[in-house]
Amino acid sequence: MQAPPHHGHGELDRIAAMRALAKKFDGRLVVATGTRAQLNAATQAFNVAREHIPPRPGEMGHSINHSSLIYVLAPDTRVAGYAMHDQPSVALEDMIRHLARRRG
Repeated sequence: MQAPPHHGHGELDRIAAMRALAKKFDGRLVVATGTRAQLNAATQAFNVAREHIPPRPGEMGHSINHSSLIYVLAPDTRVAGYAMHDQPSVALEDMIRHLARRRG
């Protein structure tokens, strides 16, 4: 027996859904997708917490709860630090200055 299409996630057109999401932010949000292996590698590289939520009775589709962190990347593209999405901008500036001093 073959696996159901879309790994049980219904007939959602992921590319169209991602484009619609980006459009809501007037091009200010970069969205990306990939194969399941690529997405798994990205979530591991960035330490993203995630949880698949199956549809509840009466709902269509599924949900994926995930962390909403701000990732501070070093020039070599490694994760240098994390910040919470609701941190004040002054705290973010302080963190970036601290990370820059550490890099020398």
